[in-house]
Amino acid sequence: MAPPHRRRSVAEEIDDGTAIGEVYVRSLVRSQFRLAVGVTLALAATLGILPLVFLVLSDLGTISWGPLPVPWWLLGVAPYPVLLVLGYVVVRRSAHHERAFADLVERP
Repeated sequence: MAPPHRRRSVAEEIDDGTAIGEVYVRSLVRSQFRLAVGVTLALAATLGILPLVFLVLSDLGTISWGPLPVPWWLLGVAPYPVLLVLGYVVVRRSAHHERAFADLVERP
């Protein structure tokens, strides 16, 4: 008679490098990769459109707002709030993915 099968924890599956453990780790890596691709696309869509704006609105360079022309504001000031928001989103979502993975691993 075969010995009874002992149920292994997720942490044991990952530590032993079993196929199931690899699936769990691959799932975490895939979710982090999707997050990175999404943020990169959002960045490209928001900041990458600026050359098109300058092409379509060629007279934009003649308009000033305060001491600087509008293109300087768009290139030198506007990207930073966008970068801060995207950075915040990446940190929050990444931490969420890692917390969910840690909860899964710590389950008995």
